[in-house]
Amino acid sequence: MRQWYQFIRYIFLSRLIKGKRVLVIGSGLSARKLNRIPEGFLVFTCNRGIKLLNDIKFNGTIDLYISPADCLENYREIGENLQSAKIKIFIIDNLYYIKNRPFLKKTCQCLLQDDFTSNRYLRSLIPGLERLGKLKGSSVPWTSTGMRLLQYALYFKAKEIYLIGLDLDTNGYFDGQQNLLYDHVDIDNNVMRLWLEKYNNIYSLTKGAQGELLSLIR
Repeated sequence: MRQWYQFIRYIFLSRLIKGKRVLVIGSGLSARKLNRIPEGFLVFTCNRGIKLLNDIKFNGTIDLYISPADCLENYREIGENLQSAKIKIFIIDNLYYIKNRPFLKKTCQCLLQDDFTSNRYLRSLIPGLERLGKLKGSSVPWTSTGMRLLQYALYFKAKEIYLIGLDLDTNGYFDGQQNLLYDHVDIDNNVMRLWLEKYNNIYSLTKGAQGELLSLIR
């Protein structure tokens, strides 16, 4: 069954992403600068990013939205914001959570499952990751949900990737709330630095500097 999920996910994400320009929207403080969605981009976001899009009155389609079930359960306002969303692909780690909530299932055209704790994409993007000790010292051995979006964009060969709201080492959300449970800072920083050394198609939307280090999506 797991291989089947992986195959279906590969087909849908490859068709969506390959050769496209992607905008990854986080929920860090810098996301406050986003007041509209530029044309010609696929829109990717996760968790609280849906609230930001509602705040700027974005009524287009979110091409990819991901969130762990426990995040949806613990932050009910996310589910409230999702009810009015139009989502092309929704990825969650527990399909039954959505299936048992029809009001969420109706928001998406395609519902997929992924284990956000799996590093299969990281191992492909950074060969020898564990052997090189790049995960050493991390509080948890997998990246944050926002960095998962960046993994998808890189793995499925997006043409260009633009980031906003990914604020490394900066605590807090765009709406002023504090993030007290962010355990991915070490691995996210390590992985981002490795990617910026390896790939030349990652850009900051806010400052326009290619290869600039940014904070992570919460």
